[in-house]
Amino acid sequence: MTSRDIEVTASNFKIETYGSSGTLNPLFDFETVNYTVSTDGAGGAAPTFSVVADPFDATNNVGKIENSNPAYANTQFTQDVYVDLTGGDKTISFRIWSDSPKPGLLKLESSLNGNPAIEKSFTTAGTGWETIDLDFSSASYCCGNTNTVVYDQYRKYVLFMDFGITSVGTYYIDDFEGGVLGATYTPPVTSWSLDFETATTVSGFEGLVYTDLFDNDLTDGINTSAKVGKLDNVNAAPYCHIKIAINPTAFDLSANDKGFSIMYKGNRETSVKLKLEGGSAAREVDANYTNVGLWQRLLFDFSAFNASDLNLIVLFTDITGPASTDANDDTFMIDNIVFGEFASLSTQSFELSSAVKMFPNPAKDTVQFSVNSNENLDVQIFDMLGKSVMRVDNVRNAVNVSELNSGLYFVQMTLGAQQATKKLVIK
Repeated sequence: MTSRDIEVTASNFKIETYGSSGTLNPLFDFETVNYTVSTDGAGGAAPTFSVVADPFDATNNVGKIENSNPAYANTQFTQDVYVDLTGGDKTISFRIWSDSPKPGLLKLESSLNGNPAIEKSFTTAGTGWETIDLDFSSASYCCGNTNTVVYDQYRKYVLFMDFGITSVGTYYIDDFEGGVLGATYTPPVTSWSLDFETATTVSGFEGLVYTDLFDNDLTDGINTSAKVGKLDNVNAAPYCHIKIAINPTAFDLSANDKGFSIMYKGNRETSVKLKLEGGSAAREVDANYTNVGLWQRLLFDFSAFNASDLNLIVLFTDITGPASTDANDDTFMIDNIVFGEFASLSTQSFELSSAVKMFPNPAKDTVQFSVNSNENLDVQIFDMLGKSVMRVDNVRNAVNVSELNSGLYFVQMTLGAQQATKKLVIK
């Protein structure tokens, strides 16, 4: 994908908002105030954007967009103040110049509360300057999402010209109007955590039921928290999930070194998907819960991504699995969501792996443990079905596994507050 970033100075933009009069008022034009503009070629050559004198009125500055062919090329305008469409008047208006009828689309992104982007299409008359009035009260979500629109506050305007067709064209734009002043943008965070010890706003969807401030029923181990979040009916329907918004800010992935850790506990093994939404294209990473009946610290490596406008955590448990026969198998607990440098988040597991050595592997009658620590080592062994088949506390040197059948097992090692799991093959 080819893109360009242009820093437009205070001489190029003006941002204003209107009060309670109900009439349209300026949001931004190209005369005053700082503004960031980006162009995106959607896989091809990006449009060229510049601020120029209006060819038909040299006393006025306008924006000039030169499209170079891609069907979904776009120009993005991002401001530091949100436009609020949660009220009655949802009209966005702007002026545009074109020399022939062309399809276009305006999409509003980077919502305050993590709701999806909304969009409205239009067609220019192609006879010079004209005003486009878009009533977003009949807007839709983008990208095939047919759910009922939940309106939000937005701070990014994405303008597509020659929408859906391959065409070369030059367009002038000016005087974006409409909308009410909303919240002020807060820069994205590079670290963040949620411990569930106080009331937390979490929403369940597709039949999943979330219970806040639930008592932790296993406080001896790696998670000593008093309160956790409880998820029931995680497989009531495909794609059951919870959502947690961190508005008015977002997660900063721009350094390509970030990740998440989450404490998880349930009665069966499962896959867990952590997805970030609320701004540009969603990003997602998977992990596996394997320490059945115990708390496990799941790690999600987001270092491959560099977005900085995603502010909504979406968490799926066994994303497309059917409902379990035993309802207890569809109940999980979560706790201690931490966002930060991935290398730091995974340090505990690395430290335990270096402090405890397990050998031989494969093993036959005994498994040796070498512990480079003054803390007690507790070991629990699980079979492929997640059933605990052996537990040994305060391991000194070796564990007798001669009574276990041949096969693959998972060895959960707990050293103080640290925990790690390794695979073990028994011959």
